[in-house]
Amino acid sequence: MLNIIKDILDKNKCKIRFHWYYDPDFETSEWVNSFSFPVEGYIEPMSVGPIKITQWKWLEIDPIEKRKIGRLIPEKEINHTKEIIDTLKDNEIDSFYDGHLIKIKNLEFNKKLY
Repeated sequence: MLNIIKDILDKNKCKIRFHWYYDPDFETSEWVNSFSFPVEGYIEPMSVGPIKITQWKWLEIDPIEKRKIGRLIPEKEINHTKEIIDTLKDNEIDSFYDGHLIKIKNLEFNKKLY
């Protein structure tokens, strides 16, 4: 599932943030443009260290790409909502769209493990 989400981000230049369990509480990452898989079983958002794949509770995708045109020209906003939601559905990834952000829950998350 995360490979597909990474492909969506790489293709559409959208932002993502993770909400994960970090003992004794939860943390939410900054909005980032990408994440990587440093070693098997972990993800690493650009602004955070590695997170176990089972530790993240949900992630949000901001489907609006903001493209900088120039210093004096407002950013161009490109809405990728339909394309992202369709890709998630085609890959059977459950998501929720609240009118602004696309939220995906980690079905493997289990706080009792930590």
